[in-house]
Amino acid sequence: MPSPTRRYRRPKATRGPRLLVAAALALVPGLSARAVDESPTEISQKLENPLGDSWIIKIQSNTYLLDVDSFQTRRLEEAVQIQPRISIPLTPELLLLTRPTLPVFDSNPYKSADGTLARAVGLGDLEFPMVLSPYTGPHWLFGAGPTFVLPTATSAHTGAGKWEAGPAAVAGWRDADWLLALFAQQWWSFAGSGQRANVSELKLQYFLTRYLADGWNVGMSPTIEVDWKADGGQQLTFPVGLGVGKVFKLSRDTSIQLSVQLQYMAVHPDEFGKEANLQFTITPVVPPPPFLNRPLF
Repeated sequence: MPSPTRRYRRPKATRGPRLLVAAALALVPGLSARAVDESPTEISQKLENPLGDSWIIKIQSNTYLLDVDSFQTRRLEEAVQIQPRISIPLTPELLLLTRPTLPVFDSNPYKSADGTLARAVGLGDLEFPMVLSPYTGPHWLFGAGPTFVLPTATSAHTGAGKWEAGPAAVAGWRDADWLLALFAQQWWSFAGSGQRANVSELKLQYFLTRYLADGWNVGMSPTIEVDWKADGGQQLTFPVGLGVGKVFKLSRDTSIQLSVQLQYMAVHPDEFGKEANLQFTITPVVPPPPFLNRPLF
């Protein structure tokens, strides 16, 4: 049982693309010494937990296979996103966590005004959740707070062009061997371009992870998407998947996780709906500022 003053200590564990690699290597000099006394499996438990207290920068490449029903064809969408996770201990019993997600490269096919297939490349919209998580014991996870979408996209075809806000919530259960969790975000648009459609969208990421020895893990963490404004029968994207990850301690004070996951969308929209996804992720651990190594209050 963890001490109340060690709010986020885990229970003890039992026995691509060139752009992605280049971005991760650029971060290596800033990797952390926080995990010096932790095993690769203990580090894996912190990285996979959506309410983990480690500071990380997740760099993820997604290659989607899109179904373009009106053209009776398929196209690829390439996307690279950066997702830092910042955990701030407010008190020994309360954590403030945010994990902004920015698609830094999105190559997205679309139907042009002249009726042909075209492709847009640019930044996507920034997602910015802020979750407060009270201590709920060594096994249960819970957090809730607001979430926002900022219209940072550089193309009309890589973002919604709207300011959005709504609630976010996390719930789950974990032990030394398993993680089961949900991270839900719902957004409604409230401002932005008057030329763009209003937004009401749900993203529900679910986590099913089995921790293995030596920093290995298997499982899945796909994201269910619901576009409430779409026509009936075209709202839901429901993926399932399977992936494997491994934590490497590159030196005494340097750790990084590499993972790959294949996802299949059992339900998806007909027009530009995602059918499958090949996902590569590199996750280095980064040091928090010294004044955030202990609770603020």
